[in-house]
Amino acid sequence: MAKTVKELSSLVEQLVEKCNELEQRSSNFAARINALNRASRDEIRALRDELAQVKGQRMNTRIEPLPVALPRITAQAWAEAMKALNAKPGEERSFYPPAEVRGMALHLATVAAARADEHADAKELSVEDALL
Repeated sequence: MAKTVKELSSLVEQLVEKCNELEQRSSNFAARINALNRASRDEIRALRDELAQVKGQRMNTRIEPLPVALPRITAQAWAEAMKALNAKPGEERSFYPPAEVRGMALHLATVAAARADEHADAKELSVEDALL
């Protein structure tokens, strides 16, 4: 019987060691899972921040004057066009999407510059006159 008690005692010690080992591995897995979750949250947060920044840049994109392409269009007409394109919330704004407005503005600027070149003798040509 003593031998059986020794064997049982040895088996119990081995079982305790295995349990400790499994507990250690379990805590290691838990730590790795927590680290991965933390990294995922950080990555998601970084992606959200980047998306917000891109959206903010897109919403705050301003069109600057093109002095070379539009030498004869009045500064006032160009300023009014820029004000309409860059209107802030609550201000009067075109109902066209910003990209479409920019495309139209660039097209009109090209047409106006071409017409202004035709009237080289005119010192200053308004947008309306250039487009007629």
